Amino acid sequence: MFAFCLGALGCGRGPVEPPCTSDAECSASSQVCTQGVCTCASDRCPSRMECSSETAAGRCFAVLCGLRTACQDPGDVCDAFHHQCRPLTGACAQVGDCPTFDERVSSNAALSCTLGSCRLGTRELLPPPGLTASSSIAVGSPLPGQGLTDGVASLLSWTAPLDAGSIAIVLRGFPTDQGDFARRAVWGISRTRFEPSHAAWSEGTAIVAGHWGGPAPEPPANEPLYLFVEAVREATLVAASALVPFRFGAGFPQPGSPCDDEGVFPGSCLGPLLPLVCRNGACAILCASHDDCIPHSTNHTLQCGLPFAGAGADRPDLRACE
Repeated sequence: MFAFCLGALGCGRGPVEPPCTSDAECSASSQVCTQGVCTCASDRCPSRMECSSETAAGRCFAVLCGLRTACQDPGDVCDAFHHQCRPLTGACAQVGDCPTFDERVSSNAALSCTLGSCRLGTRELLPPPGLTASSSIAVGSPLPGQGLTDGVASLLSWTAPLDAGSIAIVLRGFPTDQGDFARRAVWGISRTRFEPSHAAWSEGTAIVAGHWGGPAPEPPANEPLYLFVEAVREATLVAASALVPFRFGAGFPQPGSPCDDEGVFPGSCLGPLLPLVCRNGACAILCASHDDCIPHSTNHTLQCGLPFAGAGADRPDLRACE
């Protein structure tokens, strides 16, 4: 048996708006004709109403706030993702009271409600699945975000289990999976359980496309590197470190460092200690509350600013200390 779609009915999708050539042909006053389709336009909705979506299916609905509707309390800011008003200060009783961030932020920063304030911090950088272990290895050097200035003499150190050998690997850039991990590895060294858990860069071996061989390469200067250490007992992974970000030469960007990729996150300002974004030509701390900013202000004048749209965003989705 054959089924046919006739008239203005979409197959199994209910009524759809017919093609249009002008706004006058649209069925609702809140619609405009865009590329031959009548779509909802929030600026045509009544006061304190906005489109559920700016598509043919969009309809005006009442909101507490939105892209064109301000919160009625001047002490609130709008969470434009959920049309909810949140305290400008970032006060919270639970993490659900905190602003919504898109995937760019949520995958690179950790949001919490801590001591009554929304807090935005960096995440621990875990290795890809398959390289994690139930026990952890502490890295003594480099520290997260450190800039090493001794070149090939720079010392890398860690604390491995006494009954296991260890393998230290340095990656050029952050790995997304095990295959990417192998591609990004540039330096490595293996230690038996009888050897010290440290090594100078010059003692290591070059790694190219996953293959070990040859003397240590020149340390890559002024770019993000990541140290990973794993402990192995009888060919079994028994402990592993987090990925420790560091650089040779200058350290990572700090608040106030110059930048030119306005609103890009993660971008050139991204560092391991603070979530930073380029704002008005300088790296600024991303924030969810005033308490994210106060510790970084000598006179307690920094506050979490009003939401702004990051690069490529269709709504205000970021706040920065200012």
